[in-house]
Amino acid sequence: MDVEVHRVRVSDRTTWSMIEVRADGISGWGEFSDAGPGMDLAARTVTGALRTALDDLQARRDGVPLIATPRPIPLYANINRATTERTPDGFRLMAKKAVSVGFSCVKLAPFDGLTGPHRAEEGLACARAVRDEIGPAGLIVDVHELLDDAELDRVLPGLAGLGLVWLEDAAPLGRPERLRRIRDAVGCPLAGGELIGDFADALPAIQAGALDVLMPDVKHAGGAGNALHLARLAREHGLTVSLHNPSGPVATAVSAHVTAALDDTAPLEFMFGEHDSRASLTEPAERVLDGVWWPSGGAGIGVDVVQEGQL
Repeated sequence: MDVEVHRVRVSDRTTWSMIEVRADGISGWGEFSDAGPGMDLAARTVTGALRTALDDLQARRDGVPLIATPRPIPLYANINRATTERTPDGFRLMAKKAVSVGFSCVKLAPFDGLTGPHRAEEGLACARAVRDEIGPAGLIVDVHELLDDAELDRVLPGLAGLGLVWLEDAAPLGRPERLRRIRDAVGCPLAGGELIGDFADALPAIQAGALDVLMPDVKHAGGAGNALHLARLAREHGLTVSLHNPSGPVATAVSAHVTAALDDTAPLEFMFGEHDSRASLTEPAERVLDGVWWPSGGAGIGVDVVQEGQL
């Protein structure tokens, strides 16, 4: 058995990192992009990619899907990394592009990269610009836990007026009372959990009634199997599940297979617009039409990586 690492540099912000496991002329694939920060998270992400690649290899040998028979999976467009002009007009333009090709929900992280005493208000202005552009389409705001309590409190009334599908990573899961106060103020569901590998890490927030949407990531959870396990536990506790997936076509295919094994999930995250040649990375090419991911029909995850280096 041979193991090889492949990397594709997509942009200044993003490099997709993948593991290929080969045996008997068959390849299995896993993705470990964004493996940091911290040794524990990095180790879990890399070993999870290896587990997924081995599971993919075995599924291909058996001629079956990775987890469940895949189905078309509705997506929402994460426009954050594609928006290089971090202004209201920059976000507005990228949101317009996403909606124009069929996405009915858009996510942005408007506070990323902002500095200074008014960064919270500047980020809110970007979110408002997207809401104005997309009209009644769904809108998700990801805080990335960047704002301190005072900063976030200043813009919660403004965020409440945007009619959000959910507010993501507003505060750490270890602060359930703070999360409850945020939800009371913003009036929408709260989402989080993208870095967890153990359900116990989310349980205090869940038991406190402070988390509505769990977002396991097939990379950071330690592989597809554990991501599915976390998702099922979340459903048993009454939460909505939407997999975290700011990732390349390999992790997207894996995430779609996990999502297909669940009933009645929220749309899956899709990293929109970061590079026009994204679909050419795999064979067959990734199919995303009108905001929906379509399965290839092949065994395992259904795709192979055919290009590496610089897209």
